[in-house]
Amino acid sequence: ASRMGKPVPHASLDPSHILSIGVSLALVDAAGAPNPRLHAGPFRLLLHSVAAITEAAAGAEEEAAAGADAAAATAAKAKAATAAEEAAPAEEEAPAAAAGPPAKVVLAAFDGSAPARAWRVTDDPVMGGASHSALRLTGQGSASFEGTCAIVRFLQAPGFCKVSTGEGYGRAPETFPDASPFLSGGLHLTVRSATPAYRGFKASFTARGMVRQPGQFHGVPSFKADFAVPAPSDDGPGWVTVRVPFSSFSAGTSEYTGRCDTKDPTGLQHHCCGTAHPELCPTAAHLSAITGLALWAEGVEGDFSLEVRAIAAGL
Repeated sequence: ASRMGKPVPHASLDPSHILSIGVSLALVDAAGAPNPRLHAGPFRLLLHSVAAITEAAAGAEEEAAAGADAAAATAAKAKAATAAEEAAPAEEEAPAAAAGPPAKVVLAAFDGSAPARAWRVTDDPVMGGASHSALRLTGQGSASFEGTCAIVRFLQAPGFCKVSTGEGYGRAPETFPDASPFLSGGLHLTVRSATPAYRGFKASFTARGMVRQPGQFHGVPSFKADFAVPAPSDDGPGWVTVRVPFSSFSAGTSEYTGRCDTKDPTGLQHHCCGTAHPELCPTAAHLSAITGLALWAEGVEGDFSLEVRAIAAGL
């Protein structure tokens, strides 16, 4: 154990009491002297894993590392000697071909294909509605989003249920992989549904640089689009990848319907992404700076069930 880089006498560590793990730059060495390896300037650390091992195992690893270092030094000397003996210089190798862009990039997942994220359910009772929903981990690499979208009495229209991760009301933005190479593609949702006839499913994402549109007063501005889940075959598991084109997402959706082609009771007409309203379309800059994702059951009354494995961006 140490404090400010100095050993604490007679202190020991009980691994069962570990609450957190951190990595820091040591200002001083184990003896309390200034760390001779610490210099001002940028640094980069690629961390693979952190593990607890016994002292015997640690000693064995140190011996193996020392042996590897010695072997590497010997090999380096032999290579240098061989190079000096050669009369002609070795021919330069042709540069390796650059790897092509990935077919897709996973933004969020429950199957382990992306880092775990915190998700939150928000329903329309926050605005006086009666809809309700829940998100449940299945334990089989997926999460089940289920509930009922009900009529909001004072609106006399269906409300919403939403599950989201990343930026939202009262939550700071998160960092997601760069999806800008797939501007001509869309979101790829790996999902299945026990209610494929439900027509209120929507997907949305937030991004840095978005501007709140007329008629939008709540939450964080987002791009939103409808999607439908095909009915499963009689003998299949029902999993499908639903592609939601980025060109179908609009920043100008209505808070009354969740759609971009409807008119509010106030008389405000909303518009969809297109040549007439390019300002409502996602751009490469938006896709490179995604800060949140959400799935919705909105604007359509009824029970719904949506099981999700992953959300990705692809062509």
